[in-house]
Amino acid sequence: PAVVGWSISFAGCGFMGIYYVGVISCILQRFPRFIRDASTIYGASAGALMAAIITLGIPLGEWGFSPARKHKLGPLHPAYNLLQLVQESLLEKLPEDAHLRVSGKLSLSLTRVSDGRNLLVSQFDSREELIQALICSCFVPLYCGVVPFHSSQYYVDGAVSDNLPRCQLGRTITISPCAGESDLCPRASTLTFHEVRFNNVSF
Repeated sequence: PAVVGWSISFAGCGFMGIYYVGVISCILQRFPRFIRDASTIYGASAGALMAAIITLGIPLGEWGFSPARKHKLGPLHPAYNLLQLVQESLLEKLPEDAHLRVSGKLSLSLTRVSDGRNLLVSQFDSREELIQALICSCFVPLYCGVVPFHSSQYYVDGAVSDNLPRCQLGRTITISPCAGESDLCPRASTLTFHEVRFNNVSF
């Protein structure tokens, strides 16, 4: 019998997010209804961006950022503003009705600065509010600059408080670029008897 009512959760992973492109390309080729029929698609940090892209059905080939390798220090070079590149891409690629299309299906993990608590946001009143929530979810403290706000409060990277949203719920398929116990993740290159958990992500 067909499994119904599943969700998908993407872990935050920084620059390792390119792993998701391969995973999603394979899924779209072999089993597209896995994404199309998911009840909720969760994401934290870089995983939030991928969750939004696939919820909207935007072709993966349309996304790309200025290569960091052109700077000597790569993404750590002061001239490389990753957050600005993300914001510009979102403004360019997200359709005007993006907030209507994702509300109730996309759920983003944010960390509230005032008390460090996690917030899952799944309703968006405007395209601008959706973009702001995505920026907050992948905002790495110190690296990204001034703390952004969403709905009149300050939030930072959702990975700080919950890096794999709703992973404990049944029928939630977890995806991570780190070898560990997520449902979809790389195989460990060596035999190991140790596991570390950080904000719900297995390493």
